[in-house]
Amino acid sequence: MRACYLLLVLLFLTACQPQRDLKLEAPPADAHSVKVITPDWAVASTLTAIGYPPIATGDTKSYREWVGTPSLPSDIIDIGERFTPNFERLAQLTSASENMVIIDNDFYAHLRPAYGNTPHKSVSFMSKNAVATWQDYAEPTLQLGEIIHQPQRAQQFLTQSKKQLGELGATFRQKYPHIKKIAVVQFADSNNLRIYTNNSLFRPTFEVMGLNLITLEDQMGKGNLWGFNSLALGDLAKLDDDTCLVVVEPFSPMLRQELAKNLLWQRLGYGARANNSRCMAVLPPIWLYGGVSSMVVFGERLNQAHWLGGKANG
Repeated sequence: MRACYLLLVLLFLTACQPQRDLKLEAPPADAHSVKVITPDWAVASTLTAIGYPPIATGDTKSYREWVGTPSLPSDIIDIGERFTPNFERLAQLTSASENMVIIDNDFYAHLRPAYGNTPHKSVSFMSKNAVATWQDYAEPTLQLGEIIHQPQRAQQFLTQSKKQLGELGATFRQKYPHIKKIAVVQFADSNNLRIYTNNSLFRPTFEVMGLNLITLEDQMGKGNLWGFNSLALGDLAKLDDDTCLVVVEPFSPMLRQELAKNLLWQRLGYGARANNSRCMAVLPPIWLYGGVSSMVVFGERLNQAHWLGGKANG
């Protein structure tokens, strides 16, 4: 039960904080354009990045706090909690306007009986294969473009984002030529964490950036549906000494203190001041179940990270 609870918490709260907005300039308002309602943040952030934000989504206050980039318009309507929205508000919205469509994915299948006669589309940003590709995230983006009748805008966003990721990767390799391998992890507590695998959004992100993602799948097996494997703290010893660790928040001060007192963590040597210590960086949360905009945010934050450990500097 505890593991399930932690998974749900991280699914709903893991996200990114505001950085530079990753969205195209908004077009002039069109009374006949498609109006989108979505409970899903990946859909909401991608539509916003394209320049056609939804008129309503779930947990808008939490989105602004945890996702942030791209920022939602100030007049967007909050339909309540994403997994359990306000059905009365949903009914009012769908009955008050034409050209309405609801976009979700199978995670929200339990909500569909409440959609009534409103047209519904399902768009998922999760990889369908053991190894995620850029196309796994490009296709749903283009699908959204077709739904809102703006395929060119969706393609423009993809082209711009891929170019930006390539530039971020070149900058990173120039700044940190000694960082050859990176593992991305997230802590549940001082003894348990997850390592992101080849079916997560990090695989295509690293490939476009020209970086080497270490997943431990050769030793731990393939990742689960959500793109990670669960590890005990001691499993980090399976990483090569020259693999740098990227810790995605939440990574609380209390957890840091617990790890600092942990003899196993001390022996692993991540982030220590000694010249021969393993390198590590802590990044603010990103929306790990998002789309291409999450990839770009991660690339930007990777370049802005403060790296600890002597091996980060060669």
